[in-house]
Amino acid sequence: GEVGKSAKRPGKAPGKQQQQQQQAPPPPRVSDDWDHEDDDDDEDNFLAAYFDAVVKVHCVHTEPNYSLPWQRKRQFTSTSSGFIVAGPAAGDRWLLTNAHSVDYHTQVRLRRRQRSVTQASHK
Repeated sequence: GEVGKSAKRPGKAPGKQQQQQQQAPPPPRVSDDWDHEDDDDDEDNFLAAYFDAVVKVHCVHTEPNYSLPWQRKRQFTSTSSGFIVAGPAAGDRWLLTNAHSVDYHTQVRLRRRQRSVTQASHK
């Protein structure tokens, strides 16, 4: 190398001046509904739309009997959770859940969540 010039070594930490230039100022704090205790009603209304999409899936399963195809194995029931989502066409609603929740289903019933908060009307 050349005499008198310092070469940058890989892995060497930058000096204090370079560190100060590289540090960006912290982003400004954005206020949201979670920061205000007096906005409980707004928060409940905001989250209610999401909670209303949650359903409980009650399913009756009957696995096929592959050795005796004219017979079926014993029925069993299960419960799981799912979400109602918008389908591809306008007005369509689809159930989004795990595949094992509805494998070999013979009956599927959905139940919406029960509201635990009673809303009082104000005059």
